[in-house]
Amino acid sequence: LPMVLSILGSLMGTFVQERRHKIVKRHCQPHQNTTNLEKGLMEEVTQTQMTMIFARGESDAVHLTEETDSNPTKKLLQECFPTLADVHTSQEASVNFRKIRSGDVVVYTKDGGTQAGQVWYHFRNDTELFTCVCCWPTESVETNCLKCRVSAEPELVQTSQLIAPTIFTPASLGKIATVL
Repeated sequence: LPMVLSILGSLMGTFVQERRHKIVKRHCQPHQNTTNLEKGLMEEVTQTQMTMIFARGESDAVHLTEETDSNPTKKLLQECFPTLADVHTSQEASVNFRKIRSGDVVVYTKDGGTQAGQVWYHFRNDTELFTCVCCWPTESVETNCLKCRVSAEPELVQTSQLIAPTIFTPASLGKIATVL
């Protein structure tokens, strides 16, 4: 797995990681042949995921879904940043074929390290994509998790810097949350 991660930049998703089991449903519902179901199913899933990984160079690897042109977020952005001409906002973005929604806790790259935070919204100005993330300062890094202090300090990051939505322990503002 470490070699695959270093070569491809990410690992293929597993059924357990996938939100609402979409991959399982996508492949199981139309499956008619029950002989060697598991083997055939795993071949289809692996082929689909490998195609997605190698398609990352395409322009749609990072994009907004369900863009809206009129909402309070757009008006606020244009007031705060008058130079933004053509702004489109969204509650959901697709980053390397992973859906990241408003309210999700994500890990992202920042200054060469990994940071965690909660997504507030996504927006596009011309061709640039940004995400407003409520940054959670890292208190400690453990083997498979980050210990972060829940904060309400927003910052804008490029949407392409988002790595993935994560699992976390809920914590109130100012308390420590564990992010897996």
